Amino acid sequence: MKTAFSTRLPLVAGMWITVGVTLFGLGAATLRPKAFAKVSTQPSVIPMAMQADCQTVATDPQPPLNIRSQPSASSSQNIVGTAGNGTILKVIDAQPGWLKVSQPIDGWVHQPLTATSCANTNGKAATTTTTTQQPQSPNMQVIGSAYDRFEAGQLQAALALLQSIPQTDATYQAAQTAYQTMSTKWHQGHVAYQAAQTALANGQWQVVLNHVKELPDVSYWRAKMAPIVKQAIVNQNMIN
Repeated sequence: MKTAFSTRLPLVAGMWITVGVTLFGLGAATLRPKAFAKVSTQPSVIPMAMQADCQTVATDPQPPLNIRSQPSASSSQNIVGTAGNGTILKVIDAQPGWLKVSQPIDGWVHQPLTATSCANTNGKAATTTTTTQQPQSPNMQVIGSAYDRFEAGQLQAALALLQSIPQTDATYQAAQTAYQTMSTKWHQGHVAYQAAQTALANGQWQVVLNHVKELPDVSYWRAKMAPIVKQAIVNQNMIN
């Protein structure tokens, strides 16, 4: 004769397998190697921003980016101008956490609110004397950096990087495609996450699990969804 525990065992096992698959998918998405160079916001990016083959743009999550007369954010009185996201910044000096710029105007900007991408990541000068291969456009790495920001949940910073690529550049169309892809996937993730939150609040545990299928393959949204899915499975197990 089957006991209540034995009849619930396949269901419980199946639900935990679902969580395992969800968390494994999150790990795979997070650890998946990128084809492009990463953008860095760590202190090591400061000297990089001053290199000739590097480009720094404004990527403030709450634009516009403030340009200050001195490297301090303790007062709004030292704000001398602003820069919209995607604006190219000419870096001429740096100190920990801050970049001194001469364009669009002279001043200081908070380094974590910028993104720097470089055409050459190995520190060696590019050469064309021994090969006929064309050098990769620096903006291909800008696109790669934008995808890294996107996966980390920094949508506005990612879009700002893509918008910094001019129409005359060979990678402009690729940047526009990436822009549309990111916007669409972000919307899908937001809708699925909000729906799952509502279902959890209403006690609709299975509906929460169904929304997992609607998530795009974006590390940020999978990370946000994982705790909700786990809670739904725990709650469902408690009432069965």
